[in-house]
Amino acid sequence: MSLAALALVAAAFSLQELQGTAVEQARSLLEAGRAEEALEVLEQAAHRPPASAPPGWDAEIRWWAGWIHYRSGRWDFAREAFLRSLEGNPAYTNALYHAGRASIALEDSAGAEDLFLRLARDAGEGLLPLVLAAEGDAGPFSWEVFLLADRAFREGRLGRAGDLSEIRTALAPADVDAWNNLAFLRRQDGRYREAWEAYVRAAALRRGDPRLWNDAALIQHYYLQEDLPLARAMYERAIECAGALLLESRTSAPSRAAAKSALKDAQENLRRLLEGRRGPAPLR
Repeated sequence: MSLAALALVAAAFSLQELQGTAVEQARSLLEAGRAEEALEVLEQAAHRPPASAPPGWDAEIRWWAGWIHYRSGRWDFAREAFLRSLEGNPAYTNALYHAGRASIALEDSAGAEDLFLRLARDAGEGLLPLVLAAEGDAGPFSWEVFLLADRAFREGRLGRAGDLSEIRTALAPADVDAWNNLAFLRRQDGRYREAWEAYVRAAALRRGDPRLWNDAALIQHYYLQEDLPLARAMYERAIECAGALLLESRTSAPSRAAAKSALKDAQENLRRLLEGRRGPAPLR
């Protein structure tokens, strides 16, 4: 190995040692309840980089500084520190989560949307474990995402509303309402394949819901038109489920009204299917 290569290796170890020492000291102070002292240690280390330090050398230092600011409610400083840590090390995916929630606290909905969508993209299937590791409960984050999706929908940004709603299905894959909301948004946006898949997931989770069977069937019937026998079977399933709910004496008044509406729609859609009529679907 050349002298230049050896010098690079030595510099790398020196940087790791410097960063590791600062983080170790800060964590010890945090465990002792001395958060401000821990922050001072980190900031001193970050502001005194060695001459050979490459950009982003202090990613871990920045992450821990962000964490201290986050826990103290200093949202501006927390977001900045987390994003700087991510610039230094893109593997710090959870920095996106904390920066996004800091944006919520700052009432920066647009910034939170961008960060949460980037988080979902970068984390992939690891999103739920990441959130649970960060908070222990995905519920508050899911609610924040729901509010952002609702805001986007009310502003007519259907694609963004749907993308945010996909995050909710990743956080709660057994949540029927999350799948139903996603299906509705994709249908409204003309993304019928995704609407179909979401409606099928919702119907499979709540097999006695006639509205879900009807809405899944109409996507197949009026838009995809790939398996009309399946659409017919789904309409018939919707009619069967609605009938069962109407016959059940314990069915609540709101559920009874919903069943009547779904029954009427499924019967009309089935009639149109048997007559060979295709899209667009009638409005309800």
